Order: sequence, then C-alpha cells, then structure tokens
Amino acid sequence: GLFKDTAFWQGAVRTDSSGRARISFTLPDNLTTWQVESVGITKDTKLGSGYSEFVTRKKVMVVPLRPRFIIPGDEFLIGAQVFNQTDSTQRLDVSFLSETLEMRDKRGKEPLTLEQDESKTVYFAVRAPKDIEKGNHPFVLSAKNDDYEDSVENAVKIQRNNTYEAVATAHYTADKTTR
Repeated sequence: GLFKDTAFWQGAVRTDSSGRARISFTLPDNLTTWQVESVGITKDTKLGSGYSEFVTRKKVMVVPLRPRFIIPGDEFLIGAQVFNQTDSTQRLDVSFLSETLEMRDKRGKEPLTLEQDESKTVYFAVRAPKDIEKGNHPFVLSAKNDDYEDSVENAVKIQRNNTYEAVATAHYTADKTTR
C-alpha cells in the first residue's frame, strides 16, 4: 500500500467570489485520523485559519492476532479479528492461507455474520513444521463477500528451541549397605 504522513498539500487555492474553494485528492492507504489545516489570506492581508479532522477506515477490516514467535513443532491459533463498519449486517467468508504453516483442522475458511458496527474473532488452528527452524512463517487472512473485502499479510517469527531437558535416573535397593 501507499502510506504517507501528509495526504495532500497545496500552497495556493483560489476561492470563488463568495470566498469558497473546493479541492479533491486521493487519500493514501493509512487508516488514521487526518487533520485538515486551512490558512487564508485576503488581498489586503487579512488572515484566517481553520482546523478539522476526519477518519479514514475500511468498511470491512481484518486485524491479525498471532503469537510474537513460535518454536518449530508448536501448535497454536492465529486469529482474524473482523470489523464490520458498514451500515448493514454482513455475511463474510474469513479465510487463512499459508504456504508453510499446516492447518490442524483442515479448514482454511469460516463463515461469519456481523451486525452493523460489530466485530468478532475467528481462530484457525495451525502447526509449525519441525523442519523449518529459522525465518518467518508468512500468512494471509481475508474477509470477503460480494461487496467488501479486506486481506492482510503477516508473519510469525520462528524462534529456535533453546529449552534444554535434563534427564536423570534413580534406583532403590533393599540392601543394608552399598558400595
């Protein structure tokens, strides 16, 4: 995506005879609160300024929930928190896809119904293969129907298994003395 700190800047915008101006621009992909600052100056150097804010968000949005790291062989859950920010109920298919993580329940897709302004989380049971010992396990989570779609790419870091196991054996004897 295209992400910027400043969505739009223009040094001069000419107003009409009533002192109004209209501008249009394409917003970057940032999902955030934007602040608009307007400064005006008249021909006789009178100044004015105005501030307003607006929020950019997706109508349907997926946020991944994952562990910070995994160890080869781990079995764990990856969550997809899905937000419905439309003005109606949405029936969505939420899916999980990874080329390296194995599905534990063999289902990579779950149906989900969300009311207006509701969010729910869908979990996918996965296993990290024991033979991939470094790097990341990339994955994609998606929520979509015929009208809306959001997909997010993410990854889980692979941590070496540094847990060491100590094993000892113990015996007993009925002898009165030992050597």
